[in-house]
Amino acid sequence: MMTAGSAALLAAACPPPAGAAYKPVGFPGSTWGSLGRDMSGFEGYGAQAWVQQGVEWFRLPYGVKPKTFGAYRWRARTENGKYYDCNGPAVTVELTKSFVDVGVDFAWQRFPGLQRNDDRYEIYAAWYKSVDLSSRTSAGRSLGLGVAGLPLTFWGRLSHDINGFEGDGAQGWVKQGMEWLTLPAGFVVKAQAAYQWRLRSQERLYYNVHGPALGVELSRPGIDIGVEHVWRNYPDLRRDERTFQLYANWYYAWDFSRL
Repeated sequence: MMTAGSAALLAAACPPPAGAAYKPVGFPGSTWGSLGRDMSGFEGYGAQAWVQQGVEWFRLPYGVKPKTFGAYRWRARTENGKYYDCNGPAVTVELTKSFVDVGVDFAWQRFPGLQRNDDRYEIYAAWYKSVDLSSRTSAGRSLGLGVAGLPLTFWGRLSHDINGFEGDGAQGWVKQGMEWLTLPAGFVVKAQAAYQWRLRSQERLYYNVHGPALGVELSRPGIDIGVEHVWRNYPDLRRDERTFQLYANWYYAWDFSRL
């Protein structure tokens, strides 16, 4: 249930302009998810996902877009999930410019392994950017390997939990891919190297991890299926893992105002 405080936060952050003719700019929504299997068995099978529906209220100067969202998020795994497993709804006030999002998030979180519920305010900044380092027409000639593309991708998120339960957090990845072959239905065969991290200052055991990965992926817009060899360091456990990871990811976005 939305509290009075969170409802007031939404209303104050994005008040509609006066006048009966006002209409929001859009009604964007999206869903993302990931399924994985850690072949070493330390994390086991894992699933995480979110679905969100928002309102883009109006446009500000310099291309800034004020938005609000309602969302539901969850993550779980079959092994060592005590500090990891989490689920619950959330409401968000967000400003977007180009590939950067800055916002305030209020979430009702349940941590099954800790037998704890946590209602928290979080301030965050997130970004996503993908750049093809080849021209797609000249890459194969210049490298002599028949390469179709060299996508370099960044994703990251910085956060501060005002309640202090999770503390300060940082997660993200950087990936350099090499696209080799295009298959029917728009699928691309790609090899890639990555560095991934997930860190926070509180409740860190079994959560904090970072390290590089090498893998092969079959992808098309919105779907990635692959296998990677990962080197994982769990700093609070003083443990290193080297294992293969199977995964399938998806992302789909819509805007009801365009239907």
